[in-house]
Amino acid sequence: MGKYRYYCSGNIMTDQVMQPDGTLSDVHLGGPSVFAYAGVKLYDDNCCILANAGLDFDEIYGDWIRANNVDTSQIWRMVEHTHASVLVYHEDGSYEPGRPHSPLNFGLCESNGKRFGLACDENSVLYYPHDTFNWASWLNIWEAMEQKHFKFMWEIHANSCIPEQLDRIIKVLPTVDMFSINYNEMKTLLGSSTTEEEAIRWLQKYFGKFCILRVGSRGLYAIEADKATLIPSINSEIAVDSTGCGNCSTGAAMYGWMETGDAIMAGIMANIAAGYNVRQYGPYPKFTEKDREDSFRLAAELRKNYD
Repeated sequence: MGKYRYYCSGNIMTDQVMQPDGTLSDVHLGGPSVFAYAGVKLYDDNCCILANAGLDFDEIYGDWIRANNVDTSQIWRMVEHTHASVLVYHEDGSYEPGRPHSPLNFGLCESNGKRFGLACDENSVLYYPHDTFNWASWLNIWEAMEQKHFKFMWEIHANSCIPEQLDRIIKVLPTVDMFSINYNEMKTLLGSSTTEEEAIRWLQKYFGKFCILRVGSRGLYAIEADKATLIPSINSEIAVDSTGCGNCSTGAAMYGWMETGDAIMAGIMANIAAGYNVRQYGPYPKFTEKDREDSFRLAAELRKNYD
């Protein structure tokens, strides 16, 4: 039986951010699994990071781990050095990830279906950001899903959002329970002239379940088979760094949808979590009970605007 309800997988890394003007940030904590975990942790302690890291993980992440009482039992030390990345941002909000360590190092820190099968059961919900290039990886994931019957939130990797991968994306989509993508990725997938309305219709046609279409500082669309609602962002006016906001909001959307079955509420909860994430470089430093109470209260207040 899975120990936790929510598992957040993907890479753990450190980030530096290079802004469009060339400004380079200090090194800070990062990685999709960490940011998604933060999106769930804001609302619930029943969550766990399911990932791989380096032998230096405790040295890098120790203060944040202790401040937030993070269970590290599912973080396996697979390489000597935790992956480091330099994210080079463009004016439109897109970015290019750099990889100072070798591709082998990066690959060894990826999770896989075998890990998911060991940790999850029919009561589990898993977040995982993944591409469509390694088909064997998906076969392993589907095998684990068939055996353990856990729910799956897929955040697609930007590198898969190209026309050459379209057929594979269409094959994967019906097999997952929730989906997350941003508008820039939709345009690289379907064409630069693709409108938001066209992107929404495509998602409703080929997915047809709960998903979020993230539109940067404007917020996100919470989408179902026959409805799409734009949910404005929160705290965008005081943004320090948007790195990880997509992962964070996706983790929170997963939680919100599974707990409420309300797409609009899930979208609101996603934006609230991203509003915490955008306040600083790296994940939110210390979650408190007041943060949780304030977030649930704000979500309930904002939800009234859509009745």
